[in-house]
Amino acid sequence: MKKVLFLFVIQIAFIFSSFAQQNVYTPKGHLVQATYWYDEWPDTWRDSLDNYYSSLFQNATLIETYDGYSATRKFNCHGWAWHVSEGGDYVWIGFGDPYNKDEEIYWTDYDKASYVLTTPTFLEQQDISGKVSYGYFGTHDHSAVVDDVSGGDIWVKAKFGNTVLMRHKIDDEDVHDHFEFDIDSLEYYKLNPEDIDGSTDNLCYNDERPFSTNITKMPAGTLTWTKGNNLSIIGEDDEPEFTVKGGSSFGWSYVKLNIKTLSGFEWDSNPINFWTGVFNQTWVSGWPSVCPNITYTYTALVPGGHDPSYSYSWTYPYGWIYISQDENEIDLRTTSTPIGGTVRVSITNECGSSNYS
Repeated sequence: MKKVLFLFVIQIAFIFSSFAQQNVYTPKGHLVQATYWYDEWPDTWRDSLDNYYSSLFQNATLIETYDGYSATRKFNCHGWAWHVSEGGDYVWIGFGDPYNKDEEIYWTDYDKASYVLTTPTFLEQQDISGKVSYGYFGTHDHSAVVDDVSGGDIWVKAKFGNTVLMRHKIDDEDVHDHFEFDIDSLEYYKLNPEDIDGSTDNLCYNDERPFSTNITKMPAGTLTWTKGNNLSIIGEDDEPEFTVKGGSSFGWSYVKLNIKTLSGFEWDSNPINFWTGVFNQTWVSGWPSVCPNITYTYTALVPGGHDPSYSYSWTYPYGWIYISQDENEIDLRTTSTPIGGTVRVSITNECGSSNYS
């Protein structure tokens, strides 16, 4: 909410306050113009504002900001909903002009939108989006944060201009009538992380591999990377970039990411799965019993499937005739009196050659 509220004498003081521009960022790193206020209301004014709004809204609850008061001029509704509530500094976003839409960059940043429009449900709190945007004085110009869902009601935490921070029902008629909110224009948004980036190629012993997320500028909250077997971590496991190193063993492994925000959003990425080391866990499929003078196909079962960079070395029973090989398959022809034995394969990948299966 960008309009200046409360008493005329407060509005005059507001005009002559000192402030400066401060850059903040969306979770995906897009620049947002914000305003930092150097000074604060006198304690007597903060106390008067707290008393006024606590008396005016009987079904709402004031939330302390600092020093025992709720009222503060240091951040507005957009600053609270999109930045302060996530652990950021006290700032105004969209200062002064009610038709300035600085906050919309959080969900309209083209192909890098940090938040996505969603539909609320009353089933579980984590199914409710973290942010709410809705109409104010004829503009779509007020923001809040979903706090709780209980008894079929959505509760939000919202800052009101240069006055109080308050918890109230999202459809509280007293609040909406007083501030002229448009309850019919509600839009719900949730954080929009995308699957992590990283290669699925085989990872060899002592080789390093980077992974990354596009959630790079959360003020607080946590990024927690996890890994599978046969990997060691290079550097930190709580930053937007994460690096692992291949171990001396072999087998399937993975990397994945968990994101938690201060406002209660939690998300798990899909894991990136990949093979580590040589293919010493391989086997051959094909006919277990054979007839004379017949061609049979045997297949090397490669973890993750065949790749053109792989090569295959086969052994087969004495006297059998090699016909052809195509990728990870070999055609062998038995003799008129076929001798039993084994068909085996050694596979060479980027990391070396396996034992024979």
